[in-house]
Amino acid sequence: MARQQSILVVDDDPEMRALLLDVLKNESYDVAEAKDGTEAVLALRARRFDLILMDKNMPGPSGLDLLPGLRRVCPDSKIIMMTAFGD
Repeated sequence: MARQQSILVVDDDPEMRALLLDVLKNESYDVAEAKDGTEAVLALRARRFDLILMDKNMPGPSGLDLLPGLRRVCPDSKIIMMTAFGD
C-alpha cells in the first residue's frame, strides 16, 4: 500500500483552514494545520510534509517571509502559496 501523502495547511483564516482540512481529509491525505508562521515552523520541526499549502498574506511573518527558511529546512517539500486577494 502506498504511503499516505502529508500536507501542512497554514492559514490565519479559520474558515479557510477548516475548508481545506475537510477537503483534503476527505481525499485521504494526512493533514496537519497551523494558524500562523510560528505554528508552521513548530510543525515543521516536529515532522516533514510532502506539501505545504500556505497563505501568502498572514499577519506576522507572511508566507513570503517564511519561504526562504522553509526551502532550507524542508528542501524536499513542495510549497504552494495561496491568497484570497486578487492583488
